[in-house]
Amino acid sequence: MVTIRDVAKHAGVSVATVSNALTENRSVNAETKKKVLRVARELNYSPNVMASSMVTKKTNIIGVFLYNFVEKNFLPYSEFLKGVTQKCQSSGQRVLVYTDVTEQQLRAGFVMGQEPMDAGIIFFPQEDEFRANDLKSACLPFVFVGRSKEFSFVDCENKKLTRNLAQKLISAGHRRICFFNSDKNWALTQDRHDGFLQALAENGIALRDCAEYFLEKNQDACKDLEDAFAAGFRAFMAESPNMVRCILKFCAARGLRIGQDVSLVFLGYDPQFEWMTPSLTCAKLSYEKLGEKALDLIEQIKEDKRTHCYFLDAEILEGESIARIGAGEESAAAG
Repeated sequence: MVTIRDVAKHAGVSVATVSNALTENRSVNAETKKKVLRVARELNYSPNVMASSMVTKKTNIIGVFLYNFVEKNFLPYSEFLKGVTQKCQSSGQRVLVYTDVTEQQLRAGFVMGQEPMDAGIIFFPQEDEFRANDLKSACLPFVFVGRSKEFSFVDCENKKLTRNLAQKLISAGHRRICFFNSDKNWALTQDRHDGFLQALAENGIALRDCAEYFLEKNQDACKDLEDAFAAGFRAFMAESPNMVRCILKFCAARGLRIGQDVSLVFLGYDPQFEWMTPSLTCAKLSYEKLGEKALDLIEQIKEDKRTHCYFLDAEILEGESIARIGAGEESAAAG
């Protein structure tokens, strides 16, 4: 078996120089590094990860803590993990994934040393944030996916996105919009709410002429939809695939045509709606890029020990699900 000493001997350098060239723990002259890497390839040298960890006091492991690991979140999670793992592979790091970890499991794992890591990425800040508190107590850098008031985070530009989608409905003539927002306990819900209000204010629309429902867990959204439709609303903003399906089912049962009788926009993206006719106006966020950026922030935190945040814009996919209406049409529907 080829050892690091063999590489050092063939390259004519010290063992420490080989280690630094391979791990980038310390800077090495560019020509020397190039020579070391060439020799390592020629000798087919594979570093002993565990031995390196004992020397550098680093595990080269990034812990990713997923939350609410259910089928509807599989696509964004898989894309996010792709961005994280690809970037980690290029830098010699590994990824340890936790799904809906409990405080007891976390304490029994990395806190007690059974599953060590160098840094963490945590999905969605919670009210009782034991994940962040435990990583903070261990002096490990971490980043949230989702806006946090206290810690570093990466997130979608939710306020801007909601404002822009509401503006598309307003530009089509709608002045009475029903917004099905998410759970009030989420920071993104407040961001979406603020974006909705911004669009209304910019167009001189009173909030009392619109409606906003905050969908709590297990809430009967279909009942809220019936109430909104009875009140004359024909323009809807949906925060989740489930709400989109609810609106589509509601309209189909009543012979209402999306894009003609009813307008619908979706604040997210789901491939199940790609074949919708008419096509759905929605928003697609690059979770892969968000994963890459989360790792970038971790490196920044390691360097300057400061709190950082990063917002990523979602791309609005223009569809045909928005009906253009004339003056007075909404008033007639409300009557």
